Amino acid sequence: MSKRKATLALAYLKDHPKSAARTLELAPPSEIASFLAETPAPFAVLVVAHMLPHVAARACRLMPVDAAVSLLSLLEPVTIAAIFRYLPPELRQKLQTELPSRKRRASGALLGYSQNAVGSWMIPDAPVLPSDGKGAQAQSIIETMEGSQKADHLFAIDRDRHLVGRIHISDALALKPEQDILPALKLDCRALNGRTRLEQAAEHPDWDSYDVMPIVGPNNRYNGSLRHVDLRRGLRHLAKMARSRDLESGIGNNLSDYLHSLLSTLSGMAHMIDSDTRSP
Repeated sequence: MSKRKATLALAYLKDHPKSAARTLELAPPSEIASFLAETPAPFAVLVVAHMLPHVAARACRLMPVDAAVSLLSLLEPVTIAAIFRYLPPELRQKLQTELPSRKRRASGALLGYSQNAVGSWMIPDAPVLPSDGKGAQAQSIIETMEGSQKADHLFAIDRDRHLVGRIHISDALALKPEQDILPALKLDCRALNGRTRLEQAAEHPDWDSYDVMPIVGPNNRYNGSLRHVDLRRGLRHLAKMARSRDLESGIGNNLSDYLHSLLSTLSGMAHMIDSDTRSP
């Protein structure tokens, strides 16, 4: 494959990861594993992020451990946990041990909930403010937020991790360094229990006003935060899983010539991209 075609292949993976994921999902697990292992992880992860977790897990079982870890390490904890649910305990533990510490802890916390519970889709390592803190501390915490941790509101907890209230980021940033956080909090902050079903959580009236809600466990202790985008993602996942079962029962193990052709093309892309990225 020419370098021009390799460039187009890379552009396809970047611009159409969902289409690539749908194609791969219909292939035998061995072919999926080969494709993912041969494609540089920063490119392959774009596709895996959109694949059904049980399909990605089948591929992980057939990949070398180091290749699977390289791929999983680039995913969000919620996606890692979703894939881990379909792995044998021994392999799951082996892969989890090799993950970066933050993602290892976060994905482990999510695995304590069933897939149809909001706790399975929360951000367990979302930054929180100390209710007895000062403005300088709030601003310092906000500066460390990254990726999925970013949201319009932050939650404040006491020293026993009980939920105290919420504050908009702009209000937190407006606090003077020596100003107390507590008076600026909205104390009437309702939360979702981590074991609340996704369908039930979707009906909560606070979504009309906020894009993120706190998740609590026993004794109102803060466990993490749930973005509305992740709630929708969870609902879509459950729907896709149901459709996938219907599809698999209908097509069996035989792929159409068209799908084989697409997979062959993607595999060729992977080989070319891999050789290009490793060339000096």
